[in-house]
Amino acid sequence: MGGQGATNMGEEHRSPLGAAIDSLASSYKQLLDATLALNVAEIPYAICGGFAVAAWCLYCEQQLLKGADPTRVVAPKPITLVNTRDVDMLVWKKDLDRVVAVMRRAGFRYETAAFVNMFVRQSKLQQGRRETVRYGLAEGIHLLFAGETTERQYLRNPQPDQSTEFSDTFWETDHTFRVLNVEELIKTKLNSVSEQRLKDLIHLVELWESGAITDDILRNVAFDPQWFEDDKVARFHESFGGIVATCKNSGLRRYAMRGTEIAEQFDGLIARAQSES
Repeated sequence: MGGQGATNMGEEHRSPLGAAIDSLASSYKQLLDATLALNVAEIPYAICGGFAVAAWCLYCEQQLLKGADPTRVVAPKPITLVNTRDVDMLVWKKDLDRVVAVMRRAGFRYETAAFVNMFVRQSKLQQGRRETVRYGLAEGIHLLFAGETTERQYLRNPQPDQSTEFSDTFWETDHTFRVLNVEELIKTKLNSVSEQRLKDLIHLVELWESGAITDDILRNVAFDPQWFEDDKVARFHESFGGIVATCKNSGLRRYAMRGTEIAEQFDGLIARAQSES
């Protein structure tokens, strides 16, 4: 008994938190380096994806805390930014050559693989292209092209000017970068949500719980006329229902419950939009 206890006491229980924070810091540094270069070159862009979700969630939480009664405890909203490894960025395809040139000078290399257009740090190139691309798919800067769509999407990608300036500390100075507006960010998440992309539902739930998704914003998204082309609404209902069911089956009750609430409100708004069109 004593020997076993001593062995257990001596075991190291390594936390994954340090590695997760290191990965997050590295990805965020990529975001800041890239946006600084694009700012200087005056090339339109907007940050989207997990970093945009986190920016809006934290902003809304900050506003809530500022307006709260000092005697009232405001519980912080949980966000999964620590799971965000890649940076998603929206640009115009017509600007791609300029973007590639500017990013190369900032220490990034342009790659395409698995239908993903991305930038990878030059420091990763010693590993060989296969390892570099694998790293880029997981932790690189991924590009979305404004105004474009694919067969799987329901709505066209937003435009870089549909964004808001955020500022942060960078090299001990205030650095400003552009983040996609909430309404357009929701559209990109709805475009991507599927049974294979649980994180998109998680991001929608986080935006919902932070208060970033208002009734007006959700109504504007639902009333977008692109929904009523072909069979998009039916395909979306099937896809969204599938990811909510996956959450239920996986024991992720919080996301299943919130996902159901979002779906019910969104379904009602789409039905109203259809009746009024």
